[in-house]
Amino acid sequence: NNNNNSNNEGMIPCYLPLQSVSKVTTSGGGWNMSSPKIALESNDYGSIILKFESRQDALKDRNDVHTALQRALQRQAWTNNKNNNNRQPPKQKRKVGVGA
Repeated sequence: NNNNNSNNEGMIPCYLPLQSVSKVTTSGGGWNMSSPKIALESNDYGSIILKFESRQDALKDRNDVHTALQRALQRQAWTNNKNNNNRQPPKQKRKVGVGA
């Protein structure tokens, strides 16, 4: 670990906030028999690859995790959208009296 490195590149995150995940894609596990993987694009750590080791349920596990991540990102987007819509514009001061 290089503490002087302001960029988190090369570090392995122990905790990855959902807010920093911008994209989730899957790869592997097909006809070429490569290990199933999920690629996360993170604002804090760049690309992170989750590799599901080759075993009988690796593809199912990858798909289950991918579905859960997609659902979480959709909920996050919905919540962010709802919060943005609920924000009230600042009230304008009304002038009262002569010359208003």
